[in-house]
Amino acid sequence: MNRLMGEYGKLKGKIARLERAERRAAADSATAVKKIGTLILHGQTTGDLIRDYVITRYGVIDKDTEGRYRGMNKILAGHAGELALLHWSTYEDMIRYLQNADGQCFPPPRHEHMHFVVGCLRSRNAEALEFSLDQDGLHCAIPFRAYASSTQNLNVMQGSLREDTMRELSHDITFSDWRRCALEVGDANVLKWLDVNYRDLAAKFRDGSFAERLGRLRLTSPTEATS
Repeated sequence: MNRLMGEYGKLKGKIARLERAERRAAADSATAVKKIGTLILHGQTTGDLIRDYVITRYGVIDKDTEGRYRGMNKILAGHAGELALLHWSTYEDMIRYLQNADGQCFPPPRHEHMHFVVGCLRSRNAEALEFSLDQDGLHCAIPFRAYASSTQNLNVMQGSLREDTMRELSHDITFSDWRRCALEVGDANVLKWLDVNYRDLAAKFRDGSFAERLGRLRLTSPTEATS
């Protein structure tokens, strides 16, 4: 028994030493990433703009987070000059609670509110996210000619949609948050989504009255857009 207790004590001590070493290594790693981020903000680069952005935005070097931005690049590819749309939902309880005859309470029904940002991708570099460095930091943007948001009464805004603007419009949803936000790219896919969710606006796109305000002069043919 004494021998086993002694071995147990040694193992507990080893675990404690390993945990301390792990905490020191995690702190050293965070410090190193912070220093890398500072160098990036002073104009240096890892050679990978998406990695640079993830480091400065999230304070980590993480392939999964990078992969979500790379996935957006891939989705945007081949749609220069076409429409792109990001959409998300918010939910509102219609009543406080439901109660049956036995006094049991149930979750209330919820009303879904659909929101979106739609814009026309610029022809230049439209297959890649846009990155820019200024005194406020490194920024990521979708390279729109112009865009409009349902949360701002579809007022048309000129220029790219920066991720920090997206977070303001959507209550903190980022480009990489695919759990809460989805992306439709290409005239056909955008019109298909609008037909289901905002039919009146889809009609304005088809007759050109709204598309032109975003810089989209010619939509794909009706056959392509509804196929």
